[in-house]
Amino acid sequence: MILTDCTPYLLALGLTKSKTSLVWIAGPLSGIIVAPVVGVLADRSQSKYGRRRPFMVVGSVIVAAALIVLGWAKDIVGLLLLEDVQFERTCAVVLAVLAIYVVDFAINAGKCSVRIRGTARMM
Repeated sequence: MILTDCTPYLLALGLTKSKTSLVWIAGPLSGIIVAPVVGVLADRSQSKYGRRRPFMVVGSVIVAAALIVLGWAKDIVGLLLLEDVQFERTCAVVLAVLAIYVVDFAINAGKCSVRIRGTARMM
């Protein structure tokens, strides 16, 4: 969903095509950073809900919140800034890009916890 709908959305907010490509590096970047961190934290977890489940639940909640912010970025910024139209547009783009990064990192946190679980069972 993010790959198909967000590029036109970001372009409509005012992000240039060349800078849009920098947004999509979030996926690989989050995979490189999040997978080892979640793996170590999950292995050390002693939660009563299990080692992996908290990462899946918290990741899902963060994804839902970030998607809401992403979809309403222009309106959220509009509520806070009333003066300068260009500054408002820039802030909306920054908020949307940050929301995309948060979504990618949170998705990878939930996804990596599931993968780690599946890999551990295979060994």
